[in-house]
Amino acid sequence: MLPSVRQLRAFVAVYHAGSVSAAADQLALTQPAVTVLLRELEERLGVKLFDRNTRTLRRTEAATEAIRFAEGVLSDLEAMTRSMAERAGSQRGKMRVAATLTIAQTLLPKAVRAFVDLYPGVRVFIQECSAADFVEAMVGEGFDLGIGSLEGPVAGLQEEVFRRESLSAVGLHSAKFPASRPITWEELASLPVVAFKPGYAIRHHVDAAAETAGVRLKIAYEVSMFATAMGMAASGLGVAVVPAEMSSIERFPELAARQLVHPHVERQTSVVYRGERTLTPPARAFADLLARDFSGAPGSGDTGA
Repeated sequence: MLPSVRQLRAFVAVYHAGSVSAAADQLALTQPAVTVLLRELEERLGVKLFDRNTRTLRRTEAATEAIRFAEGVLSDLEAMTRSMAERAGSQRGKMRVAATLTIAQTLLPKAVRAFVDLYPGVRVFIQECSAADFVEAMVGEGFDLGIGSLEGPVAGLQEEVFRRESLSAVGLHSAKFPASRPITWEELASLPVVAFKPGYAIRHHVDAAAETAGVRLKIAYEVSMFATAMGMAASGLGVAVVPAEMSSIERFPELAARQLVHPHVERQTSVVYRGERTLTPPARAFADLLARDFSGAPGSGDTGA
C-alpha cells in the first residue's frame, strides 16, 4: 500500500523538527498519534526512518533519501489543490466559444471584455459560424458553449435563454414609417424589406409573424450580417427587420426605428451546450455573466442575429 498524506506529513515534520513532540505541536496532533503515523509509514516502506532511544531521535540514511520524495509528493499535491481551486473559481483555464456571425460582431466583444476583466487567467477561444452551421458546431465536441438562437429544441443540446428582444423595422426617415408609434406587419408589407437569409433564427421569426398577420412581405434583399442589413437600409434599399437592441442608429443618423406589432414578436438569444456535459467553471461563469449583464436590460451590450 502507498503511504498516506498524513503519514508523509508526520515524517516531514519529524525530519525537520528533530523530535516527535515538536512535530506534534506543528501538526496539532498528540505525540502518540505522530508516533503511530511514523510506525505505519516505516511498515509500508519496509525501512527504518529514525533510530530512537529514550532521549534522542536520529535520521537514518533511508530517511535522508526518502525526504525529497515525501516533500515532492506533498508539494505536488498542494500544487494540484491550488490549481483545481483556481479552475473551480474560474480563475484560470480555457474556454472555447462558438457564436453566430452577428452575435460575434455585436454582443460577444463586449461580453468577452467584461469576462476577461473578471477572469484574466482564462484564455478564450472564439469560433464564428453561420446560423446554418451553429447547431452542427454545438452537437460536435469542439466547444464548451455556444451563443446564438435556436429555432426549436435540438436533441442533445441544452439551452439557457438569457435575452429576449422585440423585432424592429429600421429604415430611412423618408420611408413611410408611422410617426412616433409602432409599425404593424401589415404596414411593413407595403415596403421593400431587407431580411436575413432563410436558415437564420430571426428569418424564421419574420416569416412566422408575417404568416400570423396574414401578409406577404416584399423581400427585396436577403443578407447574413447585421452591418449589411443596416447599411442597405441606410442606402434606401429597403427596411431592415432586426432585433430591437440591434436597431440602435447612432452610426446611422439618417435611419429611424419602429417596433413591429400585431403580432408582437420576441427573439431569444441563448447559451447552448451539450446536455450530457457539465459546463466547465469558466464556461459556467461566462453563462452567468451573460444572464446577469447582457439580458437586454438598459445599459447591457448590443446583441445580434
